[in-house]
Amino acid sequence: SSEEKSQGNKKLSHKPRLEPKNRRRFSESEDPIFKICFTGGPCAGKTTALSMLINKVSQLGFRPFLIPEAATLMLKAGYMIDNTEFTEMDAIQFQSTLMRIQIFMEDITLEYSAQTSNKPVVLFCDRGLMDGKAYVSEGVWQAILDEMGWNEMYLRDSRYDAVIHMVTAADGAEKFYDLDTNEARYEDIERAKEVDKMLQKNWSGHSQLFLIDNSMKSFDDKINKVERTVMNLLGAPQTTIFNCKFLIYPFKVENIEVPYEVFDVYEQYLVSPKGQQSKIIRKGTQMC
Repeated sequence: SSEEKSQGNKKLSHKPRLEPKNRRRFSESEDPIFKICFTGGPCAGKTTALSMLINKVSQLGFRPFLIPEAATLMLKAGYMIDNTEFTEMDAIQFQSTLMRIQIFMEDITLEYSAQTSNKPVVLFCDRGLMDGKAYVSEGVWQAILDEMGWNEMYLRDSRYDAVIHMVTAADGAEKFYDLDTNEARYEDIERAKEVDKMLQKNWSGHSQLFLIDNSMKSFDDKINKVERTVMNLLGAPQTTIFNCKFLIYPFKVENIEVPYEVFDVYEQYLVSPKGQQSKIIRKGTQMC
């Protein structure tokens, strides 16, 4: 009941109320629900980071949920996940099934948390829907989108408030690359690097994409950087982190040496009679 929710909220009154910087989803009690996708090549440290974050955000007064990696669940259920043996039809069937399972887990957890939680919620997703594009050809990916009626920009931009890309140990920390820590992992070092670069490209259009590479002195430093990034997204007090955008002039597309995407951005500002301001952002291609 509303009375019970009110009492539940009073229990948290001794803690400072933390407000995520991008509030897109809300529970029935108007507490924010923040959804963060963790992606990256194999053996990047995602499992360690997620375990740490679940404990951390709980201490800060959030209610965390973890959406498990769909491929691991499918492997345990008896699916063959090594796509090197797939025909084109196998790839379409497997990847569309994986994505439907993932969508179901994300949506049902979002619905449950919105209806039951009297705290701010954080949904951590072990991989996101755009990850599948790194494991299939362009033709297979487009066939999946067409068959399921999905839109790539919706899958990438609208379902996750932020995307944390943790770079595989195969790129910059090769001696720590290990195939034994995850039963769903089968890539050698070169394939792991290739998959990681493709994942970076697939998520590159997301407005809140954060790259955590292996340039730190230790793995603990890498995990600490993940923690700082997520705490900043959730509005938790910590050392200030600045996100900068740069205008490059003169600019020529043909000089770009890294993966890129061209899209249109429309920003509309709404001002209330009380002076409050909100911004609506539309992003896509060939928009009128």
